[in-house]
Amino acid sequence: MRAAIGVTGQFSAVDELLTGRENLRLMADLGHLDRRGAKAVVEGLLDRFGLAEAAGRRAGTYSGGMKRRLDLAMTLVTRPRLIFLDEPTTGLDPRSRRAPARRLIELLEERGWTGWTKLERVQHDAR
Repeated sequence: MRAAIGVTGQFSAVDELLTGRENLRLMADLGHLDRRGAKAVVEGLLDRFGLAEAAGRRAGTYSGGMKRRLDLAMTLVTRPRLIFLDEPTTGLDPRSRRAPARRLIELLEERGWTGWTKLERVQHDAR
């Protein structure tokens, strides 16, 4: 069941010591993707999320928006059937917030998703 679930948390899961490409390859290895398939998925996600030019740089040098896009891409490496997004635009400026969502929806539609079954907004009570 875990293999069918992808999670993008409120705080980034990006390893800042690895390059963007290495972060995605790590997720592919953890998801047991074969090398050829992993390479195609990794390169496709880097391109889709606008990270191809920075893919060889350590993620610690990325801007906040780039780290967030990498974090979203990492969630999608294994093609999960169920995705939990906890404030996926945290750290992005207001003008940039729509781009990751648009990329995510386009990618999911290409992979055969027909839409959301349920979109739930959960608020945390700090009391």
